[in-house]
Amino acid sequence: MSLAALGRRPATGTRRGVSRPQAARKRSGPPLPLRLLAFGLLIFLAARLATMAWESVQEQRARLFQEQEAESPFPMLPVLKGGQDGWADASLAGALVKAVAPSAGSISFYVKSLNTGASADMDADRVVPSASLFKVPILVEVLRQQSLGLFDMDTQVLLQQRHWAEGSGVLQAQIGKKFSVRELLNYMIGVSDNVAALALLDLVGTDSVNLTLQANGLEATRLRIGNPARDWGGQPGENTTTAREMGILLEKIATGKILDEKASEEAVRLLSQPQQASWLPALLPKGVQVAHKSGELPGVRHDAGVVYTPRGQFVVVVLNSGLSDYDAAAQSIARVARAAYDYFETGRGR
Repeated sequence: MSLAALGRRPATGTRRGVSRPQAARKRSGPPLPLRLLAFGLLIFLAARLATMAWESVQEQRARLFQEQEAESPFPMLPVLKGGQDGWADASLAGALVKAVAPSAGSISFYVKSLNTGASADMDADRVVPSASLFKVPILVEVLRQQSLGLFDMDTQVLLQQRHWAEGSGVLQAQIGKKFSVRELLNYMIGVSDNVAALALLDLVGTDSVNLTLQANGLEATRLRIGNPARDWGGQPGENTTTAREMGILLEKIATGKILDEKASEEAVRLLSQPQQASWLPALLPKGVQVAHKSGELPGVRHDAGVVYTPRGQFVVVVLNSGLSDYDAAAQSIARVARAAYDYFETGRGR
């Protein structure tokens, strides 16, 4: 064998020595694109399982709510006839101002006896975000149109993607399903369901809600969501109200001045449901009935309703905004309601 031939063998061996680790690396696993595809599929399956679990929980919550609503009928509270003109009661105002808990925010309230007209308020015309109080005007308009025969309580409404909304409720996982108007009203008030509210607003129309408010002398309470065809002022997508106007709206519901008697009774019944956020009734004696709606957003806590006592009925609305202390806001709502109850139940201002 020549020296030239011997010299070529180590070179060949070296190439073989290099190629074997390369072959080993090629055999160590699937190609990178395939691995990425498998990893992506794993993430998708995990996300789908989580979504299915969440939808199952939401469906269970909805079912439990329906069962509770069927098994626990809410009391039929009376609809007052007429109501009374309001008059400023300085003693009542003093009692309510003392009840306001110190808070890092702005508070307004409006209180009025539906039996005597005695009333008091603080910063009651300040316009604030309505939070879930916007559902009260929707409730009124749905019952108004239903009483006119435009649809009935068993009319089926399809939940569509445009009705999806984050926040409170149990219907976020029910898009694509149908619910009756009656069911959606119960969800909208009982668990403050945002999907139900948007579906009902789609049914009756934002402009119709605002026109009904306007026809009843309410100028600051406006909805600017859904599909309004008119310019209602303010910022698009912003719903607003004041303590006085929300109090007037609740008084009109409770005294049959905005709906017929049957629809008024239904509105009061729906507002009498137990709610997740119940600040107004918190300090009231057991057995006192409250037809109300609460609302909350970041920096906002509201509650507004009609309190039914042994001696009569009164409207109480407490709105808190710009908050950094939510406990103080909850205390103010409960303490103002209790102060009004104590005042009217002692017979003063009657």
